[in-house]
Amino acid sequence: KTGTWIFDTTTWDQIATIEHVGVPSWAMRFTNDGRRLLTARAHAGSIGVYRTDTWTLERTLEIGPGQIRDLEVNEDGSLVVTASSDGSVHVTDLESGRLVDRIELRDDATNVAFVDDDTHLLVTAAFGPAEVYTLDVDELVRIAASRVTRGYSEGECESFFVGVECPSAR
Repeated sequence: KTGTWIFDTTTWDQIATIEHVGVPSWAMRFTNDGRRLLTARAHAGSIGVYRTDTWTLERTLEIGPGQIRDLEVNEDGSLVVTASSDGSVHVTDLESGRLVDRIELRDDATNVAFVDDDTHLLVTAAFGPAEVYTLDVDELVRIAASRVTRGYSEGECESFFVGVECPSAR
């Protein structure tokens, strides 16, 4: 039997048990408001979302095929980011379970954290340096545009800059 045991830290009395039949949890986090506990299920790419007022399973988020090594909830509790053994980093909407963003690393993703008001991710892999990724699309476009050495073709503008002005090369 595997599970998570919840204790009152004042009395150290056990107040709840969350059972994970045959599947231990490797990473877990509370949302900042304390209303939910998220547990990453080992050997599975899923997260159990538990209500802390009843300690019952609210829902399961199916993230991906890799083992979830680490997870983090953003400041307002709307997003969860996961680092997985298959080298993927997923940003998922906590309410809908919808994939918001995905980053592919060359190695096993080991740790993740939201930084800079949740606009960036700090990510570490099994082999390699810590890297920072932006979640801000406007910032990403500015970074890409600053490295462009030629102008965009009409087809590239139509494909990549839908609804916004196509930047010119420097």
